Amino acid sequence: MKFQNGLDCLSSKKISPEKLLLTLWIFFEGLALVQIIVTHGGALGDLLFYDRLDTMMDFFNPVLGYRTVSPSNLYTDAVVIYPPLSMLVFYGLYAILPREVVLPCAPREARMEQGVFFVALMLLVLLTILIVFVLMDLRRGSSTQKKLCALCAMFSYPMLFQIERGNILLLSFFLTLLFAHWMDSEHRVKRELALIALALAFGLKGYPALFGVVLLSQKRWKESIRCAIYGIAAFILPALCFRGVNLFELLRAIGGVSDTATVEGFGYKVNFSNTIRCVTSWTESGTVETSILNGACLVLGVLCLVAVLIPGEMWKKMCLVSVVVAGVPGVSYVYVMIFFLIPAFFFLNENDGTKKQSWLSYVYAVLLAACLVPLPFSGVGYITGDRYPMNMTVLTEGIAILCLAVILLVDRSLACRQFWKSRRMHQPNPDLNETTND
Repeated sequence: MKFQNGLDCLSSKKISPEKLLLTLWIFFEGLALVQIIVTHGGALGDLLFYDRLDTMMDFFNPVLGYRTVSPSNLYTDAVVIYPPLSMLVFYGLYAILPREVVLPCAPREARMEQGVFFVALMLLVLLTILIVFVLMDLRRGSSTQKKLCALCAMFSYPMLFQIERGNILLLSFFLTLLFAHWMDSEHRVKRELALIALALAFGLKGYPALFGVVLLSQKRWKESIRCAIYGIAAFILPALCFRGVNLFELLRAIGGVSDTATVEGFGYKVNFSNTIRCVTSWTESGTVETSILNGACLVLGVLCLVAVLIPGEMWKKMCLVSVVVAGVPGVSYVYVMIFFLIPAFFFLNENDGTKKQSWLSYVYAVLLAACLVPLPFSGVGYITGDRYPMNMTVLTEGIAILCLAVILLVDRSLACRQFWKSRRMHQPNPDLNETTND
């Protein structure tokens, strides 16, 4: 009760949920910057990938790793965990790199060459600029508000980690962001481009396709069908460049990598099962049965997707899908949290204090901040058997999305109950109609 009274006090003092989220965002990013300066970069090492010699290797490993394999034999002669569209992008990038450098060198050595690293750097800069422009256009308000929010997004922890890794997920996120921004545009061309963007995002990484559930929630059946057709084309057409792709073998390869990553321990992972195992490993309850835990996480994810179909604010729909994208897979590294920038910006637009806010909106503001801000504290450290260290930011993000999943499900359940209750109240009484007709 005291907690709720405190939140009501915030509302009475005209501190909107939007301002609370931005305040937390700016404060923790500023605090992280100060600690990085004070520690001469030491705090940055606690936030980013532990191997400082491995920076951007999520880009260079796939681009240079399959150079000896012919594209026509790729999916039969190599263990590939990327969809055909991603591999087409990788082969295209490899084609523009200087042969005298990349052929004799290992990926990590080739990365150090100017002609190779500069290509990756320019692509990263270009993509980051595009994301900034879309985020600024998505954000409502003054020019200062737009710039401030975009700046906060660029220094959010998932974005920093994503840039350090150089993962192709950044391109998939940009396309998903474009879909979220243009899906309700007044211009028909932009709405169609939004569908194509989501299909391409699916072709690159797969799970952004879940954002298509938002279309279903709005009963936009024709657009959903067209988006599905675009998505199928985004998988099949690139697969023709590799003489076809066995979908089941691809899924088996991805599953094998996920199993290996699970054995590596808790570090840098935010999925539900990882967070629960990490927390229970410190308690007397011990480990949870894997099959039961995975089943429970899957059920939670399905319920979240069903909750998207319930009428309500757009930011909650986007957040529920982001929760599933980050929380349900058996292994979900922290850069996947970049998708929470989408619900965060919708939240800022829809909770700006222009309408009465409930105390729960302030809870959402805190949890969304917890999903995005870097915490400038030393890492939790290695847990028994871990390959990667766990840091406080990753653990906080994992707990935050688990809390968001539970609270949003309760919220949407109550909204659904209220919706049907209001429908029954406004439904005409059949017996009364019959009496009137007589």
